[in-house]
This record gives sequence, structure tokens and C-alpha cells, in this order.
Amino acid sequence: MAFHCIIAIILVLFCDYVLSLSGGFYADNGRQQTVLFKTFSRRGKQNIQREILHLLGLEHRPKPRNMNYVHSSAQNYLLDIYKSLIDENEKQPDENKKTIKRQKNRIDLDTDYIMSFDNRNDKLLIASPVGCSTPKETNKDCNTVHRYYPHLRHERDKRYWFDVSEISPEEEIVKAELRIYRNASKRISKKNLKYTLSLYSVAEDDAPNTNILELADEFVISGNMNGWIVMNVTAPLVKWIVFAKKNLGLYLKIRGPNSAHNLDPHEIGLTCSKGPEEYKPFMVAYFKSFGRPRVRRSTKSRQEDRYYDPDSYNPYSGVSGRDRYHSKRNCQRWTLYVSFRDLGWEDWIIAPDGYAAFYCQGECSFPLNAHMNATNHAIVQTLVHLMDPSVVPKPCCAPTQLSPITVLYFDDNSNVILKNYKNMVVKSCGCH
Repeated sequence: MAFHCIIAIILVLFCDYVLSLSGGFYADNGRQQTVLFKTFSRRGKQNIQREILHLLGLEHRPKPRNMNYVHSSAQNYLLDIYKSLIDENEKQPDENKKTIKRQKNRIDLDTDYIMSFDNRNDKLLIASPVGCSTPKETNKDCNTVHRYYPHLRHERDKRYWFDVSEISPEEEIVKAELRIYRNASKRISKKNLKYTLSLYSVAEDDAPNTNILELADEFVISGNMNGWIVMNVTAPLVKWIVFAKKNLGLYLKIRGPNSAHNLDPHEIGLTCSKGPEEYKPFMVAYFKSFGRPRVRRSTKSRQEDRYYDPDSYNPYSGVSGRDRYHSKRNCQRWTLYVSFRDLGWEDWIIAPDGYAAFYCQGECSFPLNAHMNATNHAIVQTLVHLMDPSVVPKPCCAPTQLSPITVLYFDDNSNVILKNYKNMVVKSCGCH
């Protein structure tokens, strides 16, 4: 029995080792079977990983700092959008989705990617009055906001701070929102009650050691309102990205119908930073890209990437037979699957586990049938090739239609990003 257990353990370890060297690609083997590529050397796999990261516009492999946000409100929000996009693509498989849209929550913005940010007001370091000219003038109508001061910790529930250091100043922000969840209990669910939520951006004042409040958005809710409250924070986010040192966060004031003082968030049922993960406040921003180039690498890096082990460079044993099989067939689409999990990226890519990329291969010989999607130019080229093959080659089998994929992943700061990548999946092939 002990011997069998040892053998089983060895087999498990061996399988893990083999999978660790897998390139993460599956393709048609020429016999109508989808098989795993031949295992790569460690250096070969690293080169493949680096190339795909550059394709995704990433300088390096993200390493999230905190993986405790598995069920956070920000992640759930973007995961919900991701699922709705997948459902839409399945219903309309031939439509090339160029924008991220979600009608359910009235999101209809031309965006290429969405980024969420968890509230990290515990990272605030500066202690200063807010809305006062000097500390001495602080009174009941002038809310003092301190950070890391034990006797004023209750103010933290009114503070929101987000790490936006991962955003490049070159990005165009379409819109940014602060989302706060309200659970209206029976005690505060009277319809006739109204609460005014005033959200301010905290800014530095000209006077030393003082801050001022700049109104970002204002929202009135009824006493029985239940669900997510959405407030516009586009202007503050634009300022924080351009002037990173001016990111002093947001401050929320709540006024009731008969309140002479500001209410605490928990008094009207707002979920704070210590609430359930799935209901914690978060910020979400929508971005538009204008064909920004992929990450550029140094010449030395590109030259190093040209090296592959001879045995690892070719994914199949007996590839010549596979090529002969494919070359006998007319131009068509073949299976190619990229597995993010096999690439070892399951710790930062939330979804999908991989995607079907497909590829085009086959003959473009005369006569070119209708299903081969040949262009007029390809037909003429084929006729000239028939008359004299030495003058021009045959047309090539190439993609005629491509579609995007949507990827949900963590960045280095554990922020969740939902991004659209164009021209990643072959939808159809033809002779060109």
C-alpha cells in the first residue's frame, strides 16, 4: 500500500512538472483532434509569456499585493459585466464588439476598458482640518478630518481614498463613479424622509496645514431607497492622475430633513469600509483608447527572444505530416486554444481560463470555391499563377474576420480591470 502511495505521489508531481512546462497552447493535430503542444523549455515558456504580455499591453506580469479581495464588491461588479458581455457575444457570435456596454445598469459608454478601485482610506497619512482656514477655527459646522488619529477614527467612514497610480496620464477618462451600497432597515425606511449626500474632493488650501472641500456631486435619496448609490467623480479622478500628490481622497457629508449636524453613514444604512466585502464602497472608471501602440521593448530584449530550444520551438513531433495533411485541404479555419491557466496566470487573470484563437491554413488553388472567401485580387492572382507559377505565388490563406476577447484581471495594486482586446479571435478565413 505504501509503495502504491509513493507511486501516486510521484505521478502527481510529474504531471505538475509537465504542466508547468506546457506552453498553454492546444491545436489541431491534423487528425481532427485537439492536442496539447509539445512541452517547452523554461526559457521558451518565459519567452511565450513575455510575448503575450506585450500583446496585452502589459510591461510585466501583474503580481497582486493582496488576494483577499476574491469576493469584493468591485470584483463582483466587473465580473457581472463580464458575464453579460459573454452572454451578448454568444447571442450575436458574428458581431465584432468594439465597446463595453451593459444596458442592465444603464451603462452605455464607448469604452475599451473598465478599472475598479477598492476604498483604502487606511492609507491616508496627512492630518489636517477639512473646510477650515486654520485648525483653531474648527467647530461643529467645520468637519475636521484627521488620519491615523485614534480619537477621530469615526471620520474614516466619511473618507474615501483610491490608489490610482497604475493609470497613465495619457489615458482618456470617459467617466468615473463612486458606488456606495445602502441597506435601508425598517428603522430608517420611511418614504417621506429625504437625505442629501454631498460628495467633496479634498484639496489643499493656500494656508499651511489646511484643506478645503470642492463639491464633486450631490445626490438626494428617499428613506426607503435600497441598493447602490452612484456618484460622479470624473473631475477628481482627472486631477489625481495629472497631479498625483493632490490625491487627498473624497469626503462625504450627509444631511437629513431635520438634522442640524452631519449624519454618520451607518445612521442611514450606508455600508462602510468595515462592512461585508460584497457591499463595500468602491470606485469604477471607464477609459477609451485610441489605438495606443503595444509596449515597446529594447533591441536587446527582442534579440534575446529570438532564441528557442530547437526541440521546443516546434510544438509537434512529426509536424511535417501535419503540414502535409493541412496543405491538402482547402483554406479553412483550424483549432488553436490559448490556456491562461497552463501559462501559470490563474493568480492574476480572473476570467477567462483561456480562449479559442483559431488560425487559418490550407490551399488556395484554382478553382477558388465560394466558401473559400476569395477576394477578386486572389482570383486574378490564382489565374496568373496557373499560367506561370514562377511569376507569382498562390494566394495565401489568411483571416478575413477577427473578433475581440474580454479579459478580467488584477493589476499590481489588486485593482480589478475589465479590458477589451481587439482582433484576437479568427472568425473566418479566406484566400488573399
